[in-house]
Amino acid sequence: MHINYANDKAKMLNLEKKINFFQCDVCALNFNDNSFSHVLGIEGPAHFDSREKFFEVARKVLKEKGELLLADIILGKKFKINNLFHRIVMKLITKWWVVPKCNWVDEDSYRNQIKKAGLNIIFFKRLGDKVFPGYAKNSFSLKTLKIRFSERGFFPAIGLTIISFVLGFFYKLGLIEYIYFKAQK
Repeated sequence: MHINYANDKAKMLNLEKKINFFQCDVCALNFNDNSFSHVLGIEGPAHFDSREKFFEVARKVLKEKGELLLADIILGKKFKINNLFHRIVMKLITKWWVVPKCNWVDEDSYRNQIKKAGLNIIFFKRLGDKVFPGYAKNSFSLKTLKIRFSERGFFPAIGLTIISFVLGFFYKLGLIEYIYFKAQK
């Protein structure tokens, strides 16, 4: 649905020869090496199987000095693997939000995965305080609920609203963090 909408919008703007959208496995891209100046991912990398594999593929398809820009979710500074509640939280998110367990890493591990893939970090920012509180609060607004019900249907809208609230709650506990970074090949 989103791909069709994006391609229709590109066509409407006479950009269909410059931009096209399609579905693929980002961990197994079939593009030539050094094909792209930029790779961009917004909130999808947490769901990739695996994010570490994606970093390697992104480096491969990026041109020299090409940039990888991501907004992503990682474990927060207060997450402790030996805490039973924290492990239960991780299992729930892994199942309900479809996040492979291998992608639940802290900031240090995330940075190491980027470097291991052969990318140089230009900047790395924590933005959870600017994302999660508003996202959780907005999930209960009448306007947001109407849009979710009309675009996604009753059960997906309710599920997304619950997930939005829960992510905000887990952020408040320091268990997750929202990051934005840029790395270069």
